[in-house]
Amino acid sequence: VYTAQMMYGKIHERAEVVLIVSTAQVSITAENSPLRTVINQNAHFLISITSSSGNVGWKFINWYKLNSKGDREAKLTPPDNVKYATPNYRRKLTIRQVQKSDEGLYEVEVQHQGVTVSERVELIVMESTFQSSLE
Repeated sequence: VYTAQMMYGKIHERAEVVLIVSTAQVSITAENSPLRTVINQNAHFLISITSSSGNVGWKFINWYKLNSKGDREAKLTPPDNVKYATPNYRRKLTIRQVQKSDEGLYEVEVQHQGVTVSERVELIVMESTFQSSLE
């Protein structure tokens, strides 16, 4: 909040001005959250990033695994390319051979021209419903 003051002769006015910084320049859309999968399958989170001021470079996109409190537990970028991969210029997070321990929240963060925005996505790991028909 700033105070603006104007004087003209004997007239004296004061006003408060509120500065609002908009993060509307960059937005992230999670295409498939919550994502449901089963154990030992690969999970693929897809996101779309739009910016009113040009393309967002891949170096400014980071993925994180969140703990149960919603705090960042591990940075997944750059990926290890064993468990995690980030194809399509980091606009996709692939989790290979999903286990029950992979279930939970993940966060993608984008930094672009001084603006930082993030979006959370959720992975739900279900029990396999496969049953043999030979019983």
